[in-house]
Amino acid sequence: MNFKRFILAVSLGATISMSGQACGWDDPALYNLFRCVEEIPDLEEQHISESTAFWFSYLGGPDKVGIDVDSSVRYMSKWNFDEDNDGNDLITLLRQNGDKAALEFLRLNVELSDLNESRDGWSYRKTTPKDYADLLDRIDMLKVPASLSQRKTFLKMRCLFAVKDYQACQRLWDNTVSKWEPSALRDRMEGYMAGILYRQGNFEEAMQYYLNHGDGESVKLCVNRIIQNTSIEQEYERDPNGKILGYILEDYANYLYHASYHDYWKSEDPNEYKIWTRVTNDRDEVLQLANRVIKERKADDLQMWQAFIGFVQMTGGQNAEAYDSFCKAEQMGAGVVSPLLRHYKLCASLGTEGSKKAGYDQYLVDELAYKNRMYNAESQMDDVERNVLYVLYEDLLQRRFYDYCAKKDDPLFTYLVHTIIEPYTYRFYLDGEFSIDQTKAVRDFVVSRGKDNPVYAKLLDTDYVTSDFVNEILGTKLLRAGEFVEAASYLEQVSEEFLNTQSIASYLNLRPMESVLPFRRMDCSNLDDVECGPATNRKLEFCQRAEQLRQGTLNASSVEQRAKAAYDLACLMFQGSASGDLWAISQYGHSSYEDDYNELCDLAAKYLKQALNETKDPQLTILCQFGLAATPVSQNVTYYSYEGDKPCLQVSNKQQYDAYQYINGVDRSNEVYGRCDWLGLYVKLAEN
Repeated sequence: MNFKRFILAVSLGATISMSGQACGWDDPALYNLFRCVEEIPDLEEQHISESTAFWFSYLGGPDKVGIDVDSSVRYMSKWNFDEDNDGNDLITLLRQNGDKAALEFLRLNVELSDLNESRDGWSYRKTTPKDYADLLDRIDMLKVPASLSQRKTFLKMRCLFAVKDYQACQRLWDNTVSKWEPSALRDRMEGYMAGILYRQGNFEEAMQYYLNHGDGESVKLCVNRIIQNTSIEQEYERDPNGKILGYILEDYANYLYHASYHDYWKSEDPNEYKIWTRVTNDRDEVLQLANRVIKERKADDLQMWQAFIGFVQMTGGQNAEAYDSFCKAEQMGAGVVSPLLRHYKLCASLGTEGSKKAGYDQYLVDELAYKNRMYNAESQMDDVERNVLYVLYEDLLQRRFYDYCAKKDDPLFTYLVHTIIEPYTYRFYLDGEFSIDQTKAVRDFVVSRGKDNPVYAKLLDTDYVTSDFVNEILGTKLLRAGEFVEAASYLEQVSEEFLNTQSIASYLNLRPMESVLPFRRMDCSNLDDVECGPATNRKLEFCQRAEQLRQGTLNASSVEQRAKAAYDLACLMFQGSASGDLWAISQYGHSSYEDDYNELCDLAAKYLKQALNETKDPQLTILCQFGLAATPVSQNVTYYSYEGDKPCLQVSNKQQYDAYQYINGVDRSNEVYGRCDWLGLYVKLAEN
């Protein structure tokens, strides 16, 4: 069996960074599902910690240094070295101490970083070779005390590495650094030497450094290169417990999933189909080797190999076999992959005949509850499990859950599952897709905590599916439908604690209930930075005010009072609609670039027409016609035609068009005429 690696050559194109650490896949979050090696350490944070520790020691120790050295090291820039700039505590303290050598050393570090950034990214002035040569001269000329001597050498190696003078780096290592005592700084310099070895094609030698220092990301890149001319089998025969084997298996399993995810076998692109052909041609042989490893028992971590078998089977659609493999892996001790087997089993089970058996739903909800507990106690979760759990529920498991729900054809089960998997997005489905009666059924079920169905009750054991949650959504749907009394009966059950978890609730505190500019939107941007204070139940207040006005349209003592109450009610409906300043009263998402219509617009038009039919007041008639012209009915009134490069009028019904015509005939001196730009636009378009 001669499995060849080809990932980089075909698809991913990774590179070594300036520190000698390797870069990973373009988007590992999408494909890094199979994990059997330890979490990759954050080397950048390690380097910052090392530098912070050095400067604390240089200044006399943390007890004597009353500054934030970590932030100073992390956020240093060339502007901090200006005499009148005290934005960096470390530089300010060194300046106060008169430590010119340390200040110049730090300045040269910042200049090197700026040169690298200018060279590798966009810049008004690109870095030139002379810039690096001048910087090297200044580094050589810099006089530093013994305490900064090694760090000056490190700075010089960084600069030599940047200009790709690898021979000079090697001489510096051989003549100076190799003689140092072991230290974190020496390890960092060894990283640059490993990067040089990689560039020279000495992948195995470079990889030994990465393995010794736990730089798994760079190990993976070396693995990609080494396996170009060797095989998994050869590595196994060389050392059944070699660390490299875990990286090879992890890389292969994830890339197989990557190729499957992109449906490369369906692609008409010959290069993409080639990826699928290559990665699958050796699959059977790789599985044969993995099974042989299990049988021979020479490897210590048999669980890793058995889990690898299961993942490859699951990726290939052999879900029943994969489930059995994951079950076997659970019996093989403990390792990095152990916490993940539970999630892999769940994923595989969703594609098996076992999903049709009695008790399977209970199994599913138990796993969802476990997932929820893990998310709510992240400090107790291993980094490897946290990352895989996140990716699985964002991608593969989510798709399999939704397929299972679709086949089950149970709206309530679907809603509960989706809400747990997508707690902050699936509420829009309950709000927008469910009827009021369906939502009432969900609400009643949630409030009773599913007492008649233990499976569903388990699904309700989550922070996301609460009585407050469903009462608020049901109340909002009834509010939009104009059922204000019934809406209030649910909204008054929503707790203040829940309201304060909704950022939109405090935002509503600042918007007036009554229209400041009837049938026009205010410029409320000046309110966005104002302290909102505790949230109040504005939706409940809206329903109470709407019902008060509605009673006024029924019980007013005169026709004109009824007409005025109807007009005021129409203004309130517009204010709470998708077009008004209180748009969040009636919906959970909004964009002024999209349709500004919802059901409250229809109610506004209804009460405007009622007022028009009853009033004899000329000014109220004009105001009502203005409201009808301004209130959208399913579509925006105007839009911009990019083909014609001009604004266009789009009136979707005769009522709205007639209102435009009426306003166009109003005396131009009337104050209502100049209320809105779109009215002037209409007049201009109508006259043309």
